This record gives sequence, structure tokens and C-alpha cells, in this order.
Amino acid sequence: MTLRLVSIERLLRAERVFRRKSDRSVFQVAEEMGISYQRVYQLLKGHRPLSDADITRLESKAEILRSRRESDLKRPKPRGYVYFITTLSAKGPIKIGSAAIPEKRLSQLMKWSPYPLQIMGFVRGDYRDEYFLHRCLAPYHSHGEWFHNTPEVLHLISNVIRLGISRARKTIADPTRCTAIKVGGSPCGQRRGHGPKGDLCLRHAFLLQKRNAA
Repeated sequence: MTLRLVSIERLLRAERVFRRKSDRSVFQVAEEMGISYQRVYQLLKGHRPLSDADITRLESKAEILRSRRESDLKRPKPRGYVYFITTLSAKGPIKIGSAAIPEKRLSQLMKWSPYPLQIMGFVRGDYRDEYFLHRCLAPYHSHGEWFHNTPEVLHLISNVIRLGISRARKTIADPTRCTAIKVGGSPCGQRRGHGPKGDLCLRHAFLLQKRNAA
């Protein structure tokens, strides 16, 4: 039977409690191990003593599982794709979505679409990149995840496909974010909606008002 790391660590901890309990009270064991006395009772309940060979085997197994867990945590999580789907005539609306396998998503959409569809392209990305593009193209939104087929939309999509979402983000202005530049040259990035033109966040709108009043 394969034991998980949590189970192995609990067994080893219970064994340490059991061995210390032989010449100490429950309260002494709890204080030495930094746990409550109730936890001591929980660990001892139903515990069967382990031999030195069992302890060595379990510690070796635990070390292997810990190294695997650390390598899994360091490994970058696989990202999906942000895809662009339109009609076969390339004149219909454009869908911007995200999926692990864009081709599979296309086949799902084809089942209920009254028109033949095609993939314009796709780039590495996730739902956050998808929502970013949705915000940027909000003025051209049609319905759901579909956008009108306009030169502006096509231009943005071609840049994203050509540069990739990470590089394209630097060239696309998010219409929902503050346009002010912070000290150091980085954009503010807070939600806009204030100021004379409605293009500033609340903080930068207040600073602008204060500066104009001085």
C-alpha cells in the first residue's frame, strides 16, 4: 500500500510521542513537542509501535516524497491558450476565449453554431489574459465573448498573435485603468473613472485637483 507524505509524517510523529511517553507524562511530552496534550492523545490512539527498521524505511520514503513535492512546486504550472475564433468567411464576429486545447473548443462551438467557424490564431495565456483583452475591446463588444469584426479589433488581435500576450500587454492601453504615471515611470494601473476626463483613479484625481488649486 502506498502511503502519502502526510500519513507517513503522522506515523513518525506518533512513534516519537509513543517513545517519549514511556518515561514522561502526557503534559511533559506535549510541552517538549510543542503540541497540545489533546493532540498527544490523538496521536497515541490506535498507534502500533514501529521497529527501527520501519522508522528508517518510512523516513527514507518521506524524504523521497518531499523532494518530489519540492520539484513539483518549482515546476511552472502549464498555461492554456487564449484563442480567437471567427466565421469561415472571416467577416463575422470574433470570439476571444481561453482553453487548454483551442481545437477542442472549436469543435464544441461548431456543434451549435449556425455558421462554419475557424481559428484565427491562439497564444499562450490564461483567463486573466482573456479578461484583459475583453476590457481593452469593450467598445467593440457584441455579446458574451464575441466582438464585432472591425479594423481596430483585427489590429489588436494581429499584434497579440505576432508578439504574444506578455509583450502585447506593454503596447495595449487598458481603457479601464488609470493613465497616470507613477514616480519611476511605471503606470498606475488602478481602476479609472475620476478626474476631468474620467481617465484617472481616485488618488491621482485628488492629486491633480490639489495641484491645480495650489
